[in-house]
Amino acid sequence: MKKENIRNFSIIAHIDHGKSTLSDRILEYTGSISKKEMKSQILDNMDLERELGITIKLNAVQISYKYNNEEYILNLIDTSGHFDFTYEVFRSLAASDGVLLLIDATQGVQPKTIANMYLALENNLVILPVINKIDSELANIKKSEKEIKEILGLEINDIVYISAKTGKNIDQVLKLIIEKIPAPQDADDKKPLKALVFDSYFDSFRGIIVFIRLLQGRIKKGDKLKFLQNKHQFEVISVGVNTPFEKEKDHLEAGETGWIVTNEKDIHSFHVGDTLTYENENNITPIQGYKSSKPMVFSGFYPIDTNKYLLLEEALGKISLSDSSLTYEKESSKALGFGFRIGFLGLLHLEIIQERIEREFKIDIISTAPSVIYNVYLKDKKEPLIIRNPSDFPDKVNINYVKEPYVKLSLFSPQVYVGKLMEYIHRKRGNYIDLEIFSEKMNALIYEIPLAEIVFGFFDSIKSISKGYASFDYQ
Repeated sequence: MKKENIRNFSIIAHIDHGKSTLSDRILEYTGSISKKEMKSQILDNMDLERELGITIKLNAVQISYKYNNEEYILNLIDTSGHFDFTYEVFRSLAASDGVLLLIDATQGVQPKTIANMYLALENNLVILPVINKIDSELANIKKSEKEIKEILGLEINDIVYISAKTGKNIDQVLKLIIEKIPAPQDADDKKPLKALVFDSYFDSFRGIIVFIRLLQGRIKKGDKLKFLQNKHQFEVISVGVNTPFEKEKDHLEAGETGWIVTNEKDIHSFHVGDTLTYENENNITPIQGYKSSKPMVFSGFYPIDTNKYLLLEEALGKISLSDSSLTYEKESSKALGFGFRIGFLGLLHLEIIQERIEREFKIDIISTAPSVIYNVYLKDKKEPLIIRNPSDFPDKVNINYVKEPYVKLSLFSPQVYVGKLMEYIHRKRGNYIDLEIFSEKMNALIYEIPLAEIVFGFFDSIKSISKGYASFDYQ
């Protein structure tokens, strides 16, 4: 395959803007999957994803497509649209060269649309706006175009107008990908191997399977590889791609995304974001720019059956392979026994992990009330105590002062609800920063606010005050 005919791209969108449906139509239109095999949310492998109607885990799939009598390889890396899974989006973008920015014609530009666009800009990716749901009675295409130009600052000349539900203009989307997204840069099979690990998961029979984006070099069965960060070495058992079904290949080459079967069982030896190269290669520098996630909410998980403590530890290790944003450490409680203090990206993330443990590993658990980290400075010490559990707070008389995490909140709302929303945020100890007017109907309130104030009930209250029209994002 000619390197100039490879495209690596992601689809990013606000939640419920039709991202998974567009992925389905692309797979269907290109013949990657037959109508008999087709089902909605084909790239969402977990039952939870289908039940909730959201993408939780990223997924990489290779698509073959003929355009202008030439064969192209399109590597689609699926992403999530929910706030709590922004790190999945970040990992997808790190392996991409361009993105389709999908916008619902009935809702226009939303907070997550803006947040995802900035993530794409940070990764220097080509951004291609696509307006979806043009066949809806509620569609307002002119409004969406205006917001793309005024709020996002993108050109509207190349916008493709589609209905992901019916498949209208999917051919125009594929044309846009091929003509506007660049081929992988400096992809050379003859150079020493350099590959980014952007995902992994544990298979009971085949051990750890890693997903990689090859920047240069080739990988085949029997190759001996190493991680640059922790120096761990392993032998390649097999390589392949998802089409979306697993397809084993003789080799993976520069510019491609694919998977490697390692047969390794030690989950602590594999790290998402690390760089892979050959075992005896010493002149490769690590791939830069891959950031670790920062947990925002903490909760204690304790097995109801105390005999399942070690099983819970094993379950957390396996889940953390496929969800590298999950952090955990051992803790104990006089009332609940031995358990783990776990860091999550948000409340939905917490609920998903608890549900996965109970479903996939058959471990019933008790979770403590979510909390955030506090830095407690004592009168007789310079270094702060890091408090993750409220029960660990020292006596008041010994405390000099306490620091708590703040977030920068961007709240988008029609003008009519701005006053009441400002009153509510001030009651939540919010510090006003700015008011941005994007259009006659859309305003953005910018605040600093303690993270603890948005952990409980904040989302529901914002929706209630604005009759469902307001939405927000935070950093």
